[in-house]
Amino acid sequence: MRFSDGRATVVRGDNAVIDPTTELVPTVTAVRAMSVAAAHLSVPDPQPEADGWGQPLEESTLDLTGYEPSIQVAFQLTSLPTVIERGPFAAVTPMHLVFFPLGAAGIRLAWHATLSLPGGGQYVVVVGADGESAEEILYVANTTVSATASGRVWEHNPGESGGLRREVAFPRPPQDYPKPEFRDLPSDFPRDWVNADLAVGNSTTAVLGDSDQTLRGDTVGGRVVFDPSDDNGDDQKILNIFYFCNYMHDFFEMLGFDEASGNFQWRNHTGQATGRDSVVARAHSGAIYGTANMSTPVDGSAPEMNMGLVVASNRHTAFDSDVVFHEFAHGVTNRLVGGRLNVYALNQPQSRGLGEGWGDYFALTIQNYWRQEEKVVTGDWVANNASGIRRHPYDVSYAAHGTFADIGGSYTEVHDIGEIWCATLMHMNRLFGGALGDTRRGHRIAWQLVVDAMKLSPANPSFVNMRDALLNALADLENRLSGQDYVHLKSAFWKAFAKFGMGPMASSAGASLFGIRADFTTPDSWS
Repeated sequence: MRFSDGRATVVRGDNAVIDPTTELVPTVTAVRAMSVAAAHLSVPDPQPEADGWGQPLEESTLDLTGYEPSIQVAFQLTSLPTVIERGPFAAVTPMHLVFFPLGAAGIRLAWHATLSLPGGGQYVVVVGADGESAEEILYVANTTVSATASGRVWEHNPGESGGLRREVAFPRPPQDYPKPEFRDLPSDFPRDWVNADLAVGNSTTAVLGDSDQTLRGDTVGGRVVFDPSDDNGDDQKILNIFYFCNYMHDFFEMLGFDEASGNFQWRNHTGQATGRDSVVARAHSGAIYGTANMSTPVDGSAPEMNMGLVVASNRHTAFDSDVVFHEFAHGVTNRLVGGRLNVYALNQPQSRGLGEGWGDYFALTIQNYWRQEEKVVTGDWVANNASGIRRHPYDVSYAAHGTFADIGGSYTEVHDIGEIWCATLMHMNRLFGGALGDTRRGHRIAWQLVVDAMKLSPANPSFVNMRDALLNALADLENRLSGQDYVHLKSAFWKAFAKFGMGPMASSAGASLFGIRADFTTPDSWS
């Protein structure tokens, strides 16, 4: 509605006249309306809808045996907002009263419910709540929105791709992800990235700069294709940041950064934790403050990623997985360490260094999982510098430059401190691979330990706190490893941490830069 001189000059929206005799008090309870809606959805549709490939959408089987809806919470407001316990559904069911127009039949008081089926599928069901239409199904709509899609992207950066973009499926097929070592994935993993024909989905909304402008794909034969004409233009920046963020969402979901842990999703399919917090990924045309960053508020509030131009090289961070993966990892670690509702759990100097180290560690090792030759520098393409953007390469000789003993001395800046943590974890990955005789399995187990350890960590941890959290995570996996594998991995763990001065006697004054005491020995039983 627009006002001018105190008058409404433009009014948009639909209006309906409510008859004075319309009932205002429901004769059907929310619980009863839920039972009616559930019973209706439990009957398979004899003519199911088709997907983008022309194949029928297989509906989930809804078993209502013994099901009796119960109220989780209700609010004494005019529309009586009510939340029904999850039961056999994929999520809790929100309900509220509405006036539902039926054309010539007038307007009816009704319950509006949004039901999420297990295995996928979401429906809006409107159930009559007044005397004339009590318990009648007035409206049913499948509101599940998905699209088969693909995009032509820089998979890691233009240098790695030989100057040619590659068309990849959105989402990537399961075989394009490292198979998790200890977790069973949902049958529908990975879920659709794209809601319709825009670079917008359940986990990421990609836009240009500070605007709401996103990218629209072309629909060809029921498939949405994103293929910007300028492979260095703004549309490609939007597409690439969308691709990288979705891949990282799926990667971390495999390791346990799921809905219960506060991951980034608009809709939480399990009903656990809080939704409405998909990543807002902003690809800016030019340079921005800090070049690249990600802010992560508490669960239920959307994180925001910003990628800008590196002026010195005239290369854009949205095209480089080193940078986007690093920043996305910041979001993950900020949610996991201290829990999904604590945004102050990585504030101390060593804690901030851990955050930077984790960012580099995941950005590099995710790529190394698929590479023949280990990548040990980060940001080399975007900076147009073979040495990358860190002090030293993360190779096997890094400990000659810096260890835990140097924190508070020659290592005080947060990114520099992070280098020591990243170098330690990358060495742990190498030794795990060697101990198991399987480099890729070494990566998978190491990643799982790192994510599990974040959940076990205190807020504002020191390097030693995180070392101990990793040990506890490894102990938790002992029964899922063969006896020899566990022995070999624990020995490799201590060798890696002792090399970087974090042996059993290492300590510091909390997570500060003071009182650093390094220990380069390994426990006798694990040497």
